Amino acid sequence: MRASISGTNFREDLLDDETAEEAILERVEGLVNLYPNPTADKLNIDYVGMADGAVAITVLDAMGREVLATRQSIIEGPMTFGLPLPDLSNGLYVLRIQDRDRLHQQRFIIER
Repeated sequence: MRASISGTNFREDLLDDETAEEAILERVEGLVNLYPNPTADKLNIDYVGMADGAVAITVLDAMGREVLATRQSIIEGPMTFGLPLPDLSNGLYVLRIQDRDRLHQQRFIIER
């Protein structure tokens, strides 16, 4: 038995399998998860790439200053990579990932 609840009305039109899969991929492309958060010296990033290539990664401090900039090779589809953060002090930061024309960002904390 399966039950579902929702705060909005359920969609009555059903998508075929291929269209449903494309819709799911569209929703999850990009930055999916950062962990551990808070972190001490390395941030793991779950990411779903739009295509094989590279993304620009920028870390901003709480004042909006760029404190780290690098590039990361990615593949099309889901992947996980680590970002070392050895020289950053405790505090709140923003991770930005520029993947072609899309910008993804998420906050994280460093606690040592």
